[in-house]
Amino acid sequence: MAANTEMMAAKGVYYPVCWEYFYKNRPEEQSVNAHFALARCIAQQKDNQKKNLDKFFTHLNKVGRDFDTVIISAESIYRHFDETASGDLPLLERRRLFLARLAEYFAEFDAEIALLFRRPDLFAESLYGEVIANSVRFQTFDTTVRNQKQMYNYQLQIDLFSNFFPVSALSFEQACKEGLLSYFFSQLEVPVSLDEPSGNLRASLNKQAVMWLQRSKMDAESMQDIERKRRWLFALQDTSAYLFGGTKKFSFWQSSEQRDSFLRNSLSTLKSLDFELPTSEIGESCFWNDELHAKAEAAYKGWVNDNLGWIEARELNNIAPFDDFPTLS
Repeated sequence: MAANTEMMAAKGVYYPVCWEYFYKNRPEEQSVNAHFALARCIAQQKDNQKKNLDKFFTHLNKVGRDFDTVIISAESIYRHFDETASGDLPLLERRRLFLARLAEYFAEFDAEIALLFRRPDLFAESLYGEVIANSVRFQTFDTTVRNQKQMYNYQLQIDLFSNFFPVSALSFEQACKEGLLSYFFSQLEVPVSLDEPSGNLRASLNKQAVMWLQRSKMDAESMQDIERKRRWLFALQDTSAYLFGGTKKFSFWQSSEQRDSFLRNSLSTLKSLDFELPTSEIGESCFWNDELHAKAEAAYKGWVNDNLGWIEARELNNIAPFDDFPTLS
């Protein structure tokens, strides 16, 4: 959407490019095209963030009203909570406070929420890879799923959002069948047609690579962001794939029974969506041992030594590990 703002605007649909209201300079990573900064500022409410929120709202109130539809896109809205509230409050209550503030921010608009749900077991695996790659945390898969169980109770989440907004619950799997963009726009009755993207928009880590990064972070106890991102970048390289099982399919679930039990519990109360449940066994369960880890560590250190100039140039330009960057001559 960020790449097609002019075409969308001609159809009466406004997709705000909001980086200039929340950053001093435009970051290079593609994620700035979404509205994560807006969601984060609403959650944190620091003094400078309040000023940024006011500036963006003034813009939205002036420019946005020239359009039939304004689209704000930030999947982090699904997990944010009110960071100014007492830590003694249950997380669910702090989520409610965040959504109340979000609703207050957009009160002058006819705001609606679109939630695009993925089948919970696949979402859990994808989210775990993101947690390990993109945060300081290094818990095991089972611990992470247990600590985040409210995220997979989709009816609970729909009800939570419905306290403040009209909600459309959409299916990621159905979107993949029909075309991600065409499904999204048609379900929301937005009069836009964009070419469907081909291939992966963002490379994800092989599950064995996630295990390596999790073990590395656990061993380090406190890994600096720059080191975590270097390891993330290394794991995404084609030349590193052999270290992490190549094209072999792995699963974070220990067994099909564990996965199916999780699915039953997650979907037991869901009213408005049907998911096609898996009919096959899981892939090989992930494993990682001292021998595999030592081999990956040695390869990583050699890769850093051989490519340090290119790595540092990426870092100087704030290039995310999953984004392309020219090879230096």
